[in-house]
Amino acid sequence: MKLFLDTNILLDVLLARPEFCGDSALVWDYCESNRAQGFVSSISVSNAHYILSKRLGKDKALAGVKLALSLFEVVPADKPLLIHATTHPRPDFEDVIQMLSAKQAAADYLITRDPHHFKTSHVPVLSPAEFVRRQTD
Repeated sequence: MKLFLDTNILLDVLLARPEFCGDSALVWDYCESNRAQGFVSSISVSNAHYILSKRLGKDKALAGVKLALSLFEVVPADKPLLIHATTHPRPDFEDVIQMLSAKQAAADYLITRDPHHFKTSHVPVLSPAEFVRRQTD
């Protein structure tokens, strides 16, 4: 199974956000234990580093990025993908990049806490809680 993780899933775990970390950490665990292959966009890595640096400092930000890079494959936001994103009718450029990256990775699911942002995704979208629930049913 291939899972594409939105930036908020990375940040939930790396910032240990109490209200979101539980289910997001279980998604991470699926990837870490090789029950799924995890993917993130290259923009997620840089965005996560920026946010982590502001909140935790540069050293912890780099440690978080290194951890994510050890667990997840990175889908490059290359020029063809970005050009495609500029022609998409969705107004949120970053969300379009995430959707296109999930498609490029041939992901089975795009995991995000903001499923309503991805209504036009070609990849099925699940929240972390929905993903965890499906795995235990």
